[in-house]
Amino acid sequence: MTPAQIEAVKQSWTGMLPLQDKAASMFYGKLLELDLALQVLLKDEMVQHGGKLISMIANAVNALDRLETLVPALQSTGVRYAAYGVRDADYAAVRAALLWTLQTGLGDAFTTHVEDAWTEAYGVIAMTMQHAAREAATS
Repeated sequence: MTPAQIEAVKQSWTGMLPLQDKAASMFYGKLLELDLALQVLLKDEMVQHGGKLISMIANAVNALDRLETLVPALQSTGVRYAAYGVRDADYAAVRAALLWTLQTGLGDAFTTHVEDAWTEAYGVIAMTMQHAAREAATS
């Protein structure tokens, strides 16, 4: 990711902070709309998942410019999610739900530049998690 992309992600995330509770429910609503089969993976209450989601995104956003600290956490999460039954194909629905939530929450501030930056950030995050899950499955 470029410094400009990292800054765009960080700035836009700041714009989402006032909507944290609403953003989490929007995200999960959209995710289940995109793929109802994922409901099986969401065994806990949505409120609990919502808090975890916001915390995980905030941690990732804050560490985008320090990937050496972010990668181990992502790898661990990827392995854990695979054990829960998350498949590579599920990451596309998550990306779509995330981008939709950001677009809805940010409105006009969700520019093409911001969308491209979030797409790049999510790609790095998802690939790191997926790779770790595959590695764990083969070892």
